[in-house]
Amino acid sequence: MKFRLPVAVACMIAKAVSALTIVNHTPAEIHVSVSVNAELWGGAISFYDILPGDSESWGRSHWQIATILRDDTGTTEVMVVKPTETYDIGSGNTEALFLQQ
Repeated sequence: MKFRLPVAVACMIAKAVSALTIVNHTPAEIHVSVSVNAELWGGAISFYDILPGDSESWGRSHWQIATILRDDTGTTEVMVVKPTETYDIGSGNTEALFLQQ
């Protein structure tokens, strides 16, 4: 069973935690994993499915690595993501540092 604290609850736990959001603008589902703050989350990493047009937010206090598996292209994108930022996947406007594509 997967359990993840809602972003609002996570933000109450640690003042320095802010939300980073990934929005799916592709025509297919994407599967996203964002690395974790070990002091808050114990190092557990999971993938979350995001339907087309939907988004998901993660509470983080530092820059992280996001891994995005795209069903529309069959590719994997890996990028650096920052708390407080929103990343649009499939819109052509992804503002992130791509480490691998």
